[in-house]
Amino acid sequence: MLLKRKPKNKFMLFTSGLFVVVGLVVIVFLGVAMGKETYRKYQIQKEIDSLKQEAEEVENKNQELNQLIEYFQTDVYKKLALRKKLGFQEEGEKVVIIKPFPENYINEISNGESGNNGEFSNIKKWLEYFFRK
Repeated sequence: MLLKRKPKNKFMLFTSGLFVVVGLVVIVFLGVAMGKETYRKYQIQKEIDSLKQEAEEVENKNQELNQLIEYFQTDVYKKLALRKKLGFQEEGEKVVIIKPFPENYINEISNGESGNNGEFSNIKKWLEYFFRK
């Protein structure tokens, strides 16, 4: 006698415990892989943003340097450099040299030595105010 088998349900494979475990493992594996890829993408985007910001800073610095180069090539700068470094002057200008007060003069004022019994003239008071140590 031959036993007749009952036809199996087509969906029985999907409800077996082994299929559920294998399915969960595959889902976890895909989730971890997706998480790693998302994190990697985030890190790359962060680095791209950082490099873009650095490129903007370099570009701004470059523009500032170009403006300085243009300024250094102007006649205004050349005249100013000649005046400061070489002491040149334009026609009609007069040079005034102001000599500093001697050290002992300022010391006399700060020590209170004067011929007016302690009274200082207005100029001496101002000198003391600005030059006392």
